[in-house]
Amino acid sequence: MREVRSHALWAITALLAVSVVASGAACGGGGSHGSSGGDGGSEGAIPLGAADSFAALAGGGISNVPTSAITGDIGVSPAAGSTITGFSSPLTCPEVTGNVFKVDAGGPACATIDVARLTAAKSALTVAYNDARLRTDPAPATVSGDLGGLTLTPGIYKSTSSLMIGSGNLTLNGPGAYIFQIASSLTTIGCGASVPCATGGNVMLTNGADAGNVYWQVGSAATIGQYTAFEGTILSFSSISINTGARITGRLLSGAQPSGAGAVSLISNTVTMP
Repeated sequence: MREVRSHALWAITALLAVSVVASGAACGGGGSHGSSGGDGGSEGAIPLGAADSFAALAGGGISNVPTSAITGDIGVSPAAGSTITGFSSPLTCPEVTGNVFKVDAGGPACATIDVARLTAAKSALTVAYNDARLRTDPAPATVSGDLGGLTLTPGIYKSTSSLMIGSGNLTLNGPGAYIFQIASSLTTIGCGASVPCATGGNVMLTNGADAGNVYWQVGSAATIGQYTAFEGTILSFSSISINTGARITGRLLSGAQPSGAGAVSLISNTVTMP
């Protein structure tokens, strides 16, 4: 009974927060969240609020197998700072061009304790996740299975189960917002030893499409295949796993679920905010 009440309270809070965001946007009060598409400056974009500066944000930890290159902030909450692991030099965190935030004294010495910032960022993630999940304008187009080989134009694309990108590349063609509403998992299929993967599994942008205006709302976990090129912000209910050598232009925001749990794992990846 307590768990049911907790989930109901989370859903009501999220719906109210989305209503506030939508109301603020309608009144022209969206504010500024940086230079990316996540700032609401493009029609249909998802405001990211306090999560906007994070290239990787997790509730249950961020693990890394060197050497990665991350441009943007990273942070973990509510899990302890000790769950930020694997960076080549915990004293200086040279793999991160940005700030490293944690909630306590554990973990890498290069990190800054900032509970308020992380709490605000995780709250903003939940709001953004539900905003993306509940969007209905324009009317969502139904998609399923493997998106490899497709070319899509701006809009909302809804899957009632899992999605994958494997048998070819997914091409996003033209300027505007792309929102993928995925009820379960997202998986891209990797290959070889160079980016972009020669046999497919990549997300490609053409004719003005911008990674800052691409959002993947994932109802469970996201897994990005090795040596694939991926574009857009992942808003994940639980965890995000990036396999060897994959290149991300976007954000990895995990742990939108009520408990906040959800890890980000990296293996020699490049992650660059749009």
